Amino acid sequence: MGYYPRASGNDGDFELGRGFINSDTNVSIAGRIVTAPEQTPLVADLDGDGIQEIIILDNGQVRLFTGHLLTITDSSALSDTGSHGNMYIFDIDADGYKEVIVANEDIQKIDVLEYNGSHFRNQTILDYGGLSNAGDGQTMIGCASSQTCVLAYIKEDNSLGGSTRDYMTAVGFGTGGFATPVQISQTIATPPVVFCMPKIKAMPHEDYDNDGEDEFILSYLGAHTTSNEYYEIAYLYINSSNHITLEQLINKQMDSIFNEGTIQCEESVDDYDPGNYITSALVFDVDGSSSNGLETIVGVQYDSNEFKMHSWYADGSFYDDYPEVFHADGVIISNIVRAHATSSTSSSEEFCVMGFDDDNMKVDLLCASEQSSGADFTLIDNDEFMYDVSAYYNISKEYDFYNNMIHAVQYSAVTHNGQDLSEFLTPFGIFTLDFVGANELLLHYENPKPDAVMISDDVEGVGREDLIAMTSSAIWYLDDGYTKNPGEIDAYSINPCIDSTWLVNETVSVSVTVIDPDNDLVTACASLYYGESYNQTECAGINASSGTSFPFTFKANHTTGTGVLRLTGWDDDMPSNVDTIDVVFSVGTSGVSHGECITVVDVTTTVEEAEETTPTGVVIDAFTGSIEDIDDMLGTGFGTAVWWLLFMSVVAVGIWKYAENVSDKASVLGMVAIAEIILFIVGLKLGFYGYGTLTIVIVLALALITFKWSPWKTGGG
Repeated sequence: MGYYPRASGNDGDFELGRGFINSDTNVSIAGRIVTAPEQTPLVADLDGDGIQEIIILDNGQVRLFTGHLLTITDSSALSDTGSHGNMYIFDIDADGYKEVIVANEDIQKIDVLEYNGSHFRNQTILDYGGLSNAGDGQTMIGCASSQTCVLAYIKEDNSLGGSTRDYMTAVGFGTGGFATPVQISQTIATPPVVFCMPKIKAMPHEDYDNDGEDEFILSYLGAHTTSNEYYEIAYLYINSSNHITLEQLINKQMDSIFNEGTIQCEESVDDYDPGNYITSALVFDVDGSSSNGLETIVGVQYDSNEFKMHSWYADGSFYDDYPEVFHADGVIISNIVRAHATSSTSSSEEFCVMGFDDDNMKVDLLCASEQSSGADFTLIDNDEFMYDVSAYYNISKEYDFYNNMIHAVQYSAVTHNGQDLSEFLTPFGIFTLDFVGANELLLHYENPKPDAVMISDDVEGVGREDLIAMTSSAIWYLDDGYTKNPGEIDAYSINPCIDSTWLVNETVSVSVTVIDPDNDLVTACASLYYGESYNQTECAGINASSGTSFPFTFKANHTTGTGVLRLTGWDDDMPSNVDTIDVVFSVGTSGVSHGECITVVDVTTTVEEAEETTPTGVVIDAFTGSIEDIDDMLGTGFGTAVWWLLFMSVVAVGIWKYAENVSDKASVLGMVAIAEIILFIVGLKLGFYGYGTLTIVIVLALALITFKWSPWKTGGG
């Protein structure tokens, strides 16, 4: 089942799953109009019903859609329509509902919204305006566990000249409020400097230093008005009391890029957008040596059209830069993704970033590795893969719109040297790496919705991902048309048989066989007296292979004429799609016992035969239920067997009285005998008494015959 709770994905490395869309796929596209979308669509099951919601920020509202048709589900207005921090999905209060958490930067309030399956409610509004160093600057949110989240915030989003300082601060919070803020860094007073967060906001949560505790890793830019820029990486630990400790702060000088009198992080100045010049950090074991902790990588812009990647050891020392001598080309850069980009490794040990050069109309994917042998890369540990996009379109540069975001995905089964390498999802579509001749990108699938934020997710829970594109005017669902089969009940057996009344307090054995056409794991439940307060419900409690029969045992401890036995089955991949069969049964003070008869039903065969046969079981259950109802109404407690024997007696007396003028009494007696035998067999079939009663009747009949014709009765020897 899909899950994309924040920009960067669930694992925080911008690496997503497998899909099968390519240039030959007949893609079905559904869309909905949006007016002022921000950031990126997210995907999560907010209310825990097994159905994924697609969540977007649009014109100051959180909007929900479901399914490949983007069915409109609900929406809720935020506290403000101005600038917003990164939208984040997390069950902050551990109540089983995943909340939507968004900071309203202009008014310094955090909205915590909860969707309960029918509507949104504004669960909590947290005001951080009174905290130290708070202002209308940018924010970033990350959550570690229940009631343990971090808000990183900048005081201002532009430098005003003079001796104005800017501050980077972090504070822990839960739904109950904020802890004590911790100042991470401050800018120099002269010349003025402004802190800017990355355009694509993500704060990894990893144990980078092997101390047994996960830390948040925050990267941001220091933009000068007259001198060189720099970036910083802060490592923040938050404990269960929401107290934050700044464990380490890395500071790295860059080239001079802006040199403008006034800089605003969220607006371009002479085509330079500060938020596009630093990436959020990517943290993993870059060098393959886990003993020294995890390495941190960031992408940085070095001048107006060139960029690099830098890596750092866990102890804060510089590791490497990529490329070491040259620079890659691009006016703005994407986020860094973890990927499998060379056949020299067998898994995702590489890291890549994409530059967008709108002057030369090309994209430049820079990939690097510290574990590659250099078999595929031109420069041993890194290489660039180009693609000319002059025939397509340019991407726009709105700060709060993540149309420069990329992900590593698996959308092609073609291998290189036996390795199934990553493909790259970008605003232009899906690219593959081509190592034939000069290394370059090949367009595997062209995005039909230009200048879009693109994500890949298994929204429908079918085991393969579709694409979601959001432009400035619409959100689109690109569906490959694949549907998955749910688990279904193939057969069941019930002992005693269902077409006979059960003897009260008898054991009932049920077996349910569940299959799945896709061979997913399956499970089942059964509920006796379904819908009643005294129902008995049993579930298998395990997932087993398709075709498994799950046994259940109950006690028929309440008399009823119309009880319901509910059988359910499903597979582990589509747990919300449950196959249900309801079987009607009756229980009386007399009836069949366990082992006397068994009902075995092949569901497929039964469905096919149902077109030609009459469901007599319904008539039988209604008839026996009526007798039970009469018994309950009169309060006699006779049970169906006694009432049936009384009916048989009435029939016998009726025949005898009707034929009282017939001289041949032996013929009348024969008619009575035949009628009683027929009624006795009918009662047996209806389950009014069991085979034990039949045995007693036969023994009594034999005794009567023996008595009638015995020698002592006739006076013989």
